[in-house]
Amino acid sequence: MWNLVGANKICTDRNIAREHMLHLARLKKMKSTVNCNPPRTMSHLKVKAKKEQIKRDKEEIVEHDNKLLLKKMLEIDKKPSSVTPRCLGTPRNKSLNKVNRLNELSRIARENRKILKQIQLAKPSYSNHKLKKDYEYKQYLSHNLSENAGRVPRSVSFTSESFVTSSVSIEAPRPLSAVQQRSVETSLVRPMTADGRNRIAKSFL
Repeated sequence: MWNLVGANKICTDRNIAREHMLHLARLKKMKSTVNCNPPRTMSHLKVKAKKEQIKRDKEEIVEHDNKLLLKKMLEIDKKPSSVTPRCLGTPRNKSLNKVNRLNELSRIARENRKILKQIQLAKPSYSNHKLKKDYEYKQYLSHNLSENAGRVPRSVSFTSESFVTSSVSIEAPRPLSAVQQRSVETSLVRPMTADGRNRIAKSFL
């Protein structure tokens, strides 16, 4: 074993690495004694004859059925039928009263348009202006009555025996003059303007 020991460690390591590389190279070049290639594919596995046969059989059945159907359609088309245009002829009117019904609808439409036109052209029988004036005059009278009702104060006191009303001197209403009476009568006959109402109100003060 003395001759396996190298004098220099560096040289020994280099020799060992070189031998290892040569060993790996020889392993790559070595030929195997057993055939490791994949086996070849068999012809019956490449071509699926059974599946192709089933497909061809189905196509033949469909083609045969189509031929029978076409033959029947041609036979039916050649034979005359009661529903063919040649046998139907000119279509007849289904409704015997169609013309009368159309005329009646036209008459009703004309009358409706005439009534609508009359309604649109009709003048109102009530005047908005007169109604407004009447409302203002009634409001004026109501206001005057409410003010005149509060002019005479009255205090009422009561006890357990009887009710006692305090004596308050109430003036009798003054008689209307001829001018005031004519103004009131005129206002009752025709609607008054704002100036006329003011003149009547001033005459009572």
